[in-house]
Amino acid sequence: MITNKEDCLLKVKKILEDVGINPSFQRIKILEFMINSKEHPNVEMIYNALYVDLPTLSKTTVYNTVKLLVEKGILISFSLGDGELRYDYYKEAHSHLYCIGCKKIIDCECCDLKKVIQENLDNLNFKFITAQFIISGYCKDCKNNKRGKKC
Repeated sequence: MITNKEDCLLKVKKILEDVGINPSFQRIKILEFMINSKEHPNVEMIYNALYVDLPTLSKTTVYNTVKLLVEKGILISFSLGDGELRYDYYKEAHSHLYCIGCKKIIDCECCDLKKVIQENLDNLNFKFITAQFIISGYCKDCKNNKRGKKC
């Protein structure tokens, strides 16, 4: 998470420029939001969060921007099986824990996935770029409250 606004602006502009994306004001704000987000938002959530301060923002702009950021490897997209894409700022390969009780999504960087996967793919002479794992279950709160638990 980046807290200093000036440092954030410079970092976001550099990230965009380094992959050949024109750092327009709206793209900067969308990427800044994603870098600081822990929510793994969908397009609607991104739009709703930014629209208050950017009333000229459209859902189409958000959709096109996140699509471009995914294509350039800055964001990753994933689905929880409901057909809706969620987005995450791509720092490095990591898994997601999905609570089917409260719908919370948690980053899980508990092991070096890239190293483990590549070691297993070396025999196939295949170099992967990224892998995504979504582990579904119940978070501590839902497990303790028996929310969604079937007995």
